[in-house]
Amino acid sequence: MADSSDSAEEQDSLIQTKRTQRTPLPFGQILPLLYLRFCDAAALYSTYPFINELLTSMAGGDSGKAAYYAGIMDTSRHASSLATVLLWSRISDYIGRKPVILMGTAAIAISALLIGMSTKFWILVASRCLYNALNHNGGTIKSALGEMTDATNRVDAFALVHAPWAIGSSIGPLIGGYFANPHIQFPNLFGGRLWQDFPYLLPCTVTFAITLLGFMTILFQFRENSASQPAPLRSLLTSRVVTTIYNYVAFALCHMAYTALQPLFLATPISVGGLELRPKQIGYVLGAYGFIDSLAQTFLLAPFIRRVALGNVFKCAVSAFVPIFLLFPLMNIYARDWAINGSPSSQALMWGLLIVQLTLLCTAEFGYGCMYIYITTAAPNSRSLGSVNGLSQTAIAVSRLIGPALATSMLGLSITKGWMNGYAVFNTCRFFPSFESRVLVPVMMTFAILYFTYALRPPTAVMHFIWYISAFSILRLLELLYNGCTSPLRDFPGSLSFNFLLENFLQMWTPRAGVYTLVSKAVKYVYMNMDLYHKPEGMAYDIRQTIGDGVLLMEDDAHKNQVNEEFDI
Repeated sequence: MADSSDSAEEQDSLIQTKRTQRTPLPFGQILPLLYLRFCDAAALYSTYPFINELLTSMAGGDSGKAAYYAGIMDTSRHASSLATVLLWSRISDYIGRKPVILMGTAAIAISALLIGMSTKFWILVASRCLYNALNHNGGTIKSALGEMTDATNRVDAFALVHAPWAIGSSIGPLIGGYFANPHIQFPNLFGGRLWQDFPYLLPCTVTFAITLLGFMTILFQFRENSASQPAPLRSLLTSRVVTTIYNYVAFALCHMAYTALQPLFLATPISVGGLELRPKQIGYVLGAYGFIDSLAQTFLLAPFIRRVALGNVFKCAVSAFVPIFLLFPLMNIYARDWAINGSPSSQALMWGLLIVQLTLLCTAEFGYGCMYIYITTAAPNSRSLGSVNGLSQTAIAVSRLIGPALATSMLGLSITKGWMNGYAVFNTCRFFPSFESRVLVPVMMTFAILYFTYALRPPTAVMHFIWYISAFSILRLLELLYNGCTSPLRDFPGSLSFNFLLENFLQMWTPRAGVYTLVSKAVKYVYMNMDLYHKPEGMAYDIRQTIGDGVLLMEDDAHKNQVNEEFDI
């Protein structure tokens, strides 16, 4: 009977609770966990200002090869995470959260020192693999928070989870940018041979000390939860858990592609598609963003969720990635004009677009808070929180494995092959948000037209075609925002207008108009005659059970009303 009551409480909606009194948050136990989130982010982001320099030096000064190295490094570390995350999550259900958290914190500290002493690429890869294989504090901390909270205060608790991460992502780049190359920046204090041989050891030592303090805090202050007998994995694979994990994977794919590209884009020379900022400038940019993002997550997320509903916040977060990726090539265009012609207006526009992009990123990162809440409420009961978080983290590891590898490899190819003037990667990643809705067929057909066009290199059409693809992305964004991805694409006029513009544009501007017209007509036919969205009679499309993300499920009307009443999204 008690188990049944506990399960009912866990399934209760966090957003629509009718209680007027909220249970006070146990800050004495939450604060050490939040500090660990800060340590984790500081250690991770402290490498961003100098990682491109480090990889470029290991690649012999070749920017394209450095991008490939970045892809190998990210793929390796996320593969190690994929292999171990479920194991440690299950162990945390058996032996408790504290031992697993302590081991992860120790891995963060040791990995930081190894990065600082890396002189060869394999050492750098080994240090990142150690970090990801033993450190799964993210999921374990969320499980611990889920156990400490109830339906009245869980939104507030999970709104705090991202704030220390954002602060760490703000302080980390400042540490990395300010203390990197100390033999150059502080020759009187750090002019010895050690700092010349290991120019990034000092910032890594600082993050080691910060993390060591977190280890001691958890060891002496955090109270151990009693271990329990977790439920079998098979019993956890309910439709609610699977749907939530799917959304988390699709969202993480977008975010991980961005985070892999951002530091490389900021440091890459302007001539090959970046902004060519110095490590200290990168540190200031990322530091300022982290500070603003921490404020937004702390003070805006929970009120925003309570006002407009969790599903709508998540849809806005996913949709923000479309203009985020669109702004990468636009920033470089103005940076090139500034570098070549010395135009102050182009410089101002470049920095203005960077500010707009980071502002949109604040909105996009609201999606993590949404997913933390959904994962916690999707768990059948509190005894299975660790396992459900482990399943979600395993799936996320797949996104982290694919997203950075795909993005950085595409960046390397874009630079070395000159695809779309170096912008191919950004135009490709711009379509990642479409994975949140079942429109993969038309999107992939659009990819085919995109690459086919640039393979033939029509000289006048290049920049214009980018703008037409951008217009299509904006139309998809509007569909995501206003239609919730529930309407069939064939009923959405944007797809027709896109094909009309494409067909007439190619006839006017390209020497192979007949070929392009044939392809565009074929794509239009696919758009107009797809059976992907066929709606059987007597059935209703229910988007709200799936968090409003665009996954199309069909439920009977009675169940649809029951789900909508529960979530009220």
